Amino acid sequence: MSRTLRAVLLLGGLVYAVHLFLHDPEGGGFLPCPFRTLTGWLCPGCGSQRALHDLLHGRLGEALGHNGLLVMSV
Repeated sequence: MSRTLRAVLLLGGLVYAVHLFLHDPEGGGFLPCPFRTLTGWLCPGCGSQRALHDLLHGRLGEALGHNGLLVMSV
Protein backbone atom coordinates (compact mmCIF):
# COMPACT_ATOMS: atom_id res chain seq x y z
CA MET A 1 0.00 0.00 0.00
CA SER A 2 1.40 3.40 -0.93
CA ARG A 3 2.19 6.08 1.61
CA THR A 4 -0.39 8.39 0.13
CA LEU A 5 -3.17 5.83 0.44
CA ARG A 6 -2.17 5.07 4.03
CA ALA A 7 -2.18 8.78 4.87
CA VAL A 8 -5.61 9.29 3.29
CA LEU A 9 -7.06 6.27 5.14
CA LEU A 10 -5.55 7.41 8.44
CA LEU A 11 -6.86 10.96 7.98
CA GLY A 12 -10.32 9.66 7.01
CA GLY A 13 -10.42 7.41 10.07
CA LEU A 14 -9.37 10.27 12.31
CA VAL A 15 -12.03 12.60 10.88
CA TYR A 16 -14.66 9.87 11.35
CA ALA A 17 -13.55 9.23 14.95
CA VAL A 18 -13.77 12.94 15.81
CA HIS A 19 -17.21 13.21 14.18
CA LEU A 20 -18.36 10.09 16.04
CA PHE A 21 -17.03 11.49 19.32
CA LEU A 22 -18.82 14.81 18.87
CA HIS A 23 -22.16 13.50 17.53
CA ASP A 24 -24.31 10.75 18.99
CA PRO A 25 -25.43 8.40 16.17
CA GLU A 26 -28.88 8.17 17.74
CA GLY A 27 -29.25 11.94 17.88
CA GLY A 28 -28.54 12.73 14.24
CA GLY A 29 -25.60 14.07 12.32
CA PHE A 30 -25.31 10.88 10.28
CA LEU A 31 -26.95 9.65 7.10
CA PRO A 32 -30.07 7.59 7.80
CA CYS A 33 -29.56 3.83 7.76
CA PRO A 34 -31.29 2.33 4.70
CA PHE A 35 -31.98 -0.97 6.51
CA ARG A 36 -33.56 0.82 9.47
CA THR A 37 -35.53 3.13 7.17
CA LEU A 38 -37.02 0.18 5.28
CA THR A 39 -37.62 -2.22 8.18
CA GLY A 40 -37.63 -0.13 11.37
CA TRP A 41 -35.10 -2.54 12.91
CA LEU A 42 -31.64 -1.66 14.14
CA CYS A 43 -28.88 -3.22 12.03
CA PRO A 44 -25.42 -4.37 13.22
CA GLY A 45 -23.88 -1.32 11.53
CA CYS A 46 -26.10 0.99 13.58
CA GLY A 47 -25.11 -0.88 16.73
CA SER A 48 -21.44 -0.66 15.79
CA GLN A 49 -21.61 3.12 15.44
CA ARG A 50 -23.38 3.48 18.78
CA ALA A 51 -20.89 1.10 20.42
CA LEU A 52 -17.90 3.02 19.04
CA HIS A 53 -19.45 6.29 20.23
CA ASP A 54 -19.86 4.81 23.71
CA LEU A 55 -16.31 3.44 23.73
CA LEU A 56 -14.92 6.85 22.76
CA HIS A 57 -16.74 8.25 25.81
CA GLY A 58 -15.56 5.45 28.12
CA ARG A 59 -18.98 3.79 28.54
CA LEU A 60 -18.03 0.12 28.23
CA GLY A 61 -21.31 -1.29 29.56
CA GLU A 62 -23.43 0.64 27.10
CA ALA A 63 -21.07 -0.27 24.25
CA LEU A 64 -21.43 -3.96 25.10
CA GLY A 65 -25.20 -3.56 24.99
CA HIS A 66 -25.11 -2.01 21.53
CA ASN A 67 -22.71 -4.45 19.87
CA GLY A 68 -20.79 -6.81 22.13
CA LEU A 69 -18.97 -8.54 19.28
CA LEU A 70 -17.46 -5.26 18.09
CA VAL A 71 -16.34 -4.38 21.61
CA MET A 72 -14.74 -7.79 22.07
CA SER A 73 -12.90 -7.48 18.76
CA VAL A 74 -11.60 -3.98 19.55
